[in-house]
Amino acid sequence: MSPPYKFTRFRGAKQPGNGVRLEMCADELADSVASAGEFNGDKLDLPLICPATFADNYRKLDGVETLSMLPIDVDVRVEDPAALADAISRALGGVELVWHTTFSSQPAAYKTHAFLPYDEPAIAADHTASWFAVAGILRRAGILADPQCKDASRGMFTWAIPPNGVYAHGHILGAPWPVARAAALERRHAASLAESRAAKAARAPVRVPRIGGRHASAFDRARAWVAKADIAIQKHDGSGKLWRVARAVVQDFRLNDSDAMTIMREYSLRCDPPWSEYELLHKLNDAKKARVSVDKDSR
Repeated sequence: MSPPYKFTRFRGAKQPGNGVRLEMCADELADSVASAGEFNGDKLDLPLICPATFADNYRKLDGVETLSMLPIDVDVRVEDPAALADAISRALGGVELVWHTTFSSQPAAYKTHAFLPYDEPAIAADHTASWFAVAGILRRAGILADPQCKDASRGMFTWAIPPNGVYAHGHILGAPWPVARAAALERRHAASLAESRAAKAARAPVRVPRIGGRHASAFDRARAWVAKADIAIQKHDGSGKLWRVARAVVQDFRLNDSDAMTIMREYSLRCDPPWSEYELLHKLNDAKKARVSVDKDSR
C-alpha cells in the first residue's frame, strides 16, 4: 500500500470557505473514485478537492504548504478514457495514476482527470516546475494537459456520476512521480533554453522603428514593434513567438517590468488562445535572465 497523501476538501466552487484536511493512500483514493455517487445538481455545487494542504485550510496560492499529487486534466474528448490513462502512464515512464472521467463527459466523448502521486511532499514552486516537465512529455506524446493544473492551489471538482450516467474510472499501478528531480531537470532545461535564446538574440538585434519622423519613447517604440509582430497561435510555434516578443521588450527596448507587462497583455489579447498572466510573467522572467547573461558577456 502506498503512503498516505494529504488532500483538502472544500464545500464547493461558489463558497469554498475553509477546507477539511483528509489523508488517503492511492488505493483508498482509487476506492473512493470507484464508489462515486450520482449527483443531479449543478456542477458548481460539487465539492472541490485539492491534493495540497493550506495555511489555515484556506485555499489560496500563497497559502500552499505542501502538495501530494499532480492533477492532470485532459479536456480533449476521447472515446476510450482507459486507453488515454494508460498512454499517460506509459509516456511518463510507467507511473501510478488514479483517474476518472469528468462531470461534463458525454457518451463516447469523455473528458478525463487523473491524479499523479508524488514520491515526496512538494512545495508550490517544485509542483509548478514539475508540471512543465510532465506537460512537455505528454505534449510530445500527443496529449495536451490543461495548463491551469500548474497552479498549486488548483481545486478539482470531486468525482461524481452525472445525470447522463456517463462515468469511468481506473487505477494504474506503478512508481510515484519523482517531483523534486523532475523540477530540478525542468529548471536546468529552462535555463539552457534561456541561454540559447540569449545568444541568438545577441546576434539578431531588433530594428527600432521611427514614429512620426523621429524617435518616440521606448514604450511607444516597443508598442509599435509588437503591434506588427506575428501573433502566437497554439501548435504553430506559439511559445517561440511569445518568447520573441518578451525578448524584444526586455532586451531591445529595455522596458521596466510594469511597461513590459502592459505591452505583453496587449499582445496576448491578439493571440489564439490568449496567454495566462502566469505564462506572460514566466516569459518576461526568462527574457530578463537572458538579458543579464547577454549584459555580462558584453562587458
